[in-house]
Amino acid sequence: MLAAFDDAIADGVHVISISITPYQNIEYTKDGIALGALHAAKKNIVVVASAGNWGPAPSTVINVAPWILTVGASSIDRIFNSPVLLGNGMKIEGQTVTPYKLNTVRPLVYAGDAEAPGTTTNGTTGLCLSGTLSQEIVQGKIVLCLKGNSSNVEKGMEVKRAGGAGFILQNPLDGIGVSVDAHVLPGTAIFSNDSATILNYIRTNKNPTARIVLARTVLGSKQSPFMAAFSSTGPNGLEPNILKPDITAPGLNILAAWSEASSPTGLFSDNRVVKYNVLSGTSMSCPHVAAAAALLKAAHPDWSSAAIRSALMTSSTQTNNVGTPITDAIENPATPFHYGSGHFQPAKAMDPGLVYDSNYTDYLLFLCNYNN
Repeated sequence: MLAAFDDAIADGVHVISISITPYQNIEYTKDGIALGALHAAKKNIVVVASAGNWGPAPSTVINVAPWILTVGASSIDRIFNSPVLLGNGMKIEGQTVTPYKLNTVRPLVYAGDAEAPGTTTNGTTGLCLSGTLSQEIVQGKIVLCLKGNSSNVEKGMEVKRAGGAGFILQNPLDGIGVSVDAHVLPGTAIFSNDSATILNYIRTNKNPTARIVLARTVLGSKQSPFMAAFSSTGPNGLEPNILKPDITAPGLNILAAWSEASSPTGLFSDNRVVKYNVLSGTSMSCPHVAAAAALLKAAHPDWSSAAIRSALMTSSTQTNNVGTPITDAIENPATPFHYGSGHFQPAKAMDPGLVYDSNYTDYLLFLCNYNN
């Protein structure tokens, strides 16, 4: 990491974007990212870094050095709508980006009722873990898979292996934030608490059926933004007097470039090749803010790196697109420990009205007095 910083500084860059986080906070003088960012700050380079994906537990935010612009993750006003229509007429909201279609009504089964004997325990039943589903039971059916113990795409691969026609995934994130995937078969992710509704329908009907509606992109969804459930939160674990994260930006279901050397799921048995993928994480929100910092640097080449960070922060917003305070994923009011100064607004950062400045000497004085 330090070698990469050295190369970037030697190249004369203006902005460094770091979608990398250590597993835990360590002392500034022992943290390679913090040290590299400090050297960059000496050269007036803006350093933007991810806050981490260990939320919503408190004090999980990473990359907390005060000379780093630390970015949380929030939603955008676009969803990939793919609801489930149950045989009793009930509609369950879902989201997906799988390219596969299943427009016909199919029998519906709960994964816990379709497992090969001896392949699961009380703690792993219903999770669609690899090698657990019975081909005899699953063949041609839609399978309800619960969250936990494996990735979303691995659960879909297991349903496909067992001959399933499609699957419904209990979203691993609580609340309204659904993280979508490019599954290897028709499938959609539903809100976590809606799985109980579907399971009850299966349990109370002799021949339960379902249909997965073809996904379509919906723009202008409300409310947006809200904080992604996975976004790491404050307070700052190293220095509680310094608020972290600093700001939030789009990080849930973001269209991003993708290496054609890897499949969209990353699974060994997935041979698809794509140039773009939809991803979630603070690794997605960080480059949004880094790009805005680059635009600010181009517009104001005389501004310091601290001034650019400050302009983005003081021009951010704490309200959503319906004019109410930004919430977390379970629709409780979010706090500065979720979003820092707020959701970034790049256009308004061009003329923020208020800027707080600092310099390399200020950071050294902070380090000299840290923990004293």
